[in-house]
Parts: sequence; structure tokens; C-alpha cells
Amino acid sequence: MRVNNYNPRRRVFQHYRPAASVFHIRNLSMVVIAGTILALYIMAFSYGPRKAFKGGDQGPGAQLNAARAGRKRGQSALVETEYNQNPPFHVAFSTSCSPFQDWQSLLVFLTADMVGQKGPLTRIASGCTLEEQAALETVYAKLDQGRNKFRIHFTPDFSKDEASGETYYFYNKPGGLQHWLASPASPPDDTVIAVIDPDFIFMRPLTAKVKADGIIFSGPIQAEDLIEEVSVGHPAAQYYGIGDKWIEFNLTYIAGEDSPALAVKSMSAWKHYSIGPPYIVAKADMVRIAQLWHSVVPRVYEGHPHLLAEMYAYSVAAAHLELPHLRLDGYMTSEAEGYGEAWPLVDLLTDESICSEDLSLHTTLLPTFLHYCQHYKVGTEFVYWKRDLDENFFSCGGSPLPLPNLEQVREYLDPISGPALSVNDRAYHKYHTFQYCQVVMKTNKALQKYKSLFCDVDDNGEAALSIE
Repeated sequence: MRVNNYNPRRRVFQHYRPAASVFHIRNLSMVVIAGTILALYIMAFSYGPRKAFKGGDQGPGAQLNAARAGRKRGQSALVETEYNQNPPFHVAFSTSCSPFQDWQSLLVFLTADMVGQKGPLTRIASGCTLEEQAALETVYAKLDQGRNKFRIHFTPDFSKDEASGETYYFYNKPGGLQHWLASPASPPDDTVIAVIDPDFIFMRPLTAKVKADGIIFSGPIQAEDLIEEVSVGHPAAQYYGIGDKWIEFNLTYIAGEDSPALAVKSMSAWKHYSIGPPYIVAKADMVRIAQLWHSVVPRVYEGHPHLLAEMYAYSVAAAHLELPHLRLDGYMTSEAEGYGEAWPLVDLLTDESICSEDLSLHTTLLPTFLHYCQHYKVGTEFVYWKRDLDENFFSCGGSPLPLPNLEQVREYLDPISGPALSVNDRAYHKYHTFQYCQVVMKTNKALQKYKSLFCDVDDNGEAALSIE
């Protein structure tokens, strides 16, 4: 979920290059991107048909559903960039053991392959039965093809709140992370770990390099706050608008009467701790954060039994450990009205290119992730919501999701005939169109890759499951 207060009228951009002066750009039409530019950083300055989502009845989803019946309860990188894996880099994400998060996990892995993501990715799956574990291991072995790139780590189910007896699924996030980091599967000590959410789609590789990776940031972050790369004591994360609310919590009860979190003021809370995934943190720091995060989240949830309790708890843990994060904006696009996201990169695209399958033909600047946690639409005919997607979408009988053609996009964005009657409304509709098209295209491409790996086609053109 994104929590933001966004006003597109207040956007002022800065173009930043190392060893060069900083200058303001107040009109995107003035921006000229040359293909020979080695590093371009953009800064945003300011505070502040629907049921065509059905798959077939064969595939890993169906196999996992069968296991649950007895339960009670070809790479084509969009950005051709080689990254130095020194230090080692590892992406991890937490899930339950549900069909909903099974297909999301496949989408993470498959899109990571599309963009050439370096280093391993681990799904931390909590609460799986033995049958589900076996089924998932079979699927991921086929998907991984012997590379040891796509991994899964199983943990107990941490989702029950002991005090109230209620279920809070997001306990699995810190609990699962701590379990993984304390296990033999934990990555080497010099690794930088990125914790993402399962509803992330890769648009380009994620790295520990900050200045070398194309960034967007907003006030109160300044150019002098930037770091070369994430290292011990210097984590980074995406800006989320959770703000400073947590400093008003009973931090003495949550973190202790001597906790450094008690000294954090509003400006610092916004600057360093108004954050969310991806959290990019050196392993030595992530181990400490995970332990405290898991420890304090029940106390946060006790006073604030809501969706964002685990995010507030992360901020409390980081503040207690005196690990201020570099808050960056450009890791993702998510909410069309969201401030502090990579929408300035979308502004650089023409209407004709936002639904292009290969955005590298139009720009070298992309958000790292599509975070598809909202509804996205193009007019009334094309609507995407992740919970509408059939749990067996990734199957041999899965059908691609519908896409608008260029004429439909133009009509939707036309300031006269379309619904966008103002500059701000037009930007809003453009962002919806970008998000819808790119999420659907990446999902369809992942389905195509899935079928090439898991399905055989018979003489009648019918696909059949093949896991060997």
C-alpha cells in the first residue's frame, strides 16, 4: 500500500550528474536526453474486459491447490547494463503459502530474469504444509534450471497475534526475514540484501550502487546526502508517505526508555524513516533490524492494529539502531496520485511510447519496479486489479490479459475528447495508462516464458503440463 499526499503542481525537477553543477528544470519539454550520457539523475523537489483474468486448470497453481485440498485452514534485458557484484547482492521477499502469492512469486522471478537481475532471489514462504513445500520445490527447480538463482526458504507461520488471537499476516515479514537470516540459507556476511514486496515487477536490475544507478530524490534529501553505494551503516530505501506518525507512539513501551528512537524529531522521521520496500541494507545491519523489527511489531500492532503496523515497526527498529536510511523516490511507480515515486521518468515518455513493449527504444531511464498494489485502468474497458487475476493464470491454459491499442490510448489521453480535461488530470490518466500497460505486458510476457518452460504443445496446439 502507498500512503502519500501528492500535488503534481508542486513538482520542480533537478538534473544531476557527478562532478557537474546542479541546475533546475521547470519544464519537462526542456529536457534533452542524449544516448551517450553515462549517468542521469532526476530529482523531484517538494514535500510533501476486467474478468479476462482467467487461466487454465493445469500448471503449478493447480498442483499446489491439490496439495492444499487436505489442509484445514530466454532473457531479454530492457536495460543492457552489467553490474559489479562486489559486494554480493541478494533480493528477498516474504509471502504466505497461498495461490495468490504463488503467482506473484512467479512474476517476481520471471521478470527478474527478463531484465538480467544479478545475484540470487529468495522467496521466504511462511506456513506451508509439507505437500506444498514439495510442490513449490519442484516448480522452482524447473524454473531455476540449475542456476541456484531462484530459491525458496520455508518458515513457520508467524501471522497469529498472541495477545488478541487475531491474524495479522504481515507478522510473517519480519518473522520470516529473521528466520531466513538465522538459517544455513543465510547469504554471506558481506552481502547487501534488498527486501521487496511480492507484488513487485522488475523493470530493470536493482543494485547496491546508488549514484551509479540513476536516482530520483526529493526534499528534504539534498544532493550532498547521496551515497555511492549501500554499505554497513548506510542503508537506502524507497520513499513511502508513512511520515512521522510513529514518533507519537508509546516508544518507551515499544522500544524501551533509553531507545534512541525517542529522540527522533519530525523532520528526521520524514527524511530518514518515511520509507518502505525496497529496503536495501548491508547484511550486518539487516540482521540487527530483523531481530528488533520482529520483536517490536507486536507492540506496535497492539496500539495500532492496522495494515501499516509492520512498516511503522521497521521505522522504529531502524531509528532505535540509529540507522537512518537514504530515502529515494525512483525505485518504483505505484499509485497514480502518489508523490515521491518515479513518475518524472514516465513524464519523459510520449503518449505513443508508454504502452511500448520495449521501452528501451524510447528511454534509458526506467523505474526499477512496478509496484502493482493499486487499481489501474485505461478508460472503462481495461481495468487491472491484482486480486482479479485467476490463481491459475500461470498455467498451460492461461490466456494473456487484454491491452489497449494505440488509438484507444490516444483517445483516452486526448485533452478534448478524452476524460483528461486538465494538465493534472491528464498526468493522472497517463500514469494509469503506463501502469496498466506495463503491468499487463510484463505479466503476459512472463506467462509466455512460463509456458516455454513448463508446457508441451501437442499436435492440436493444446498445451499440457510438463514438469520433469
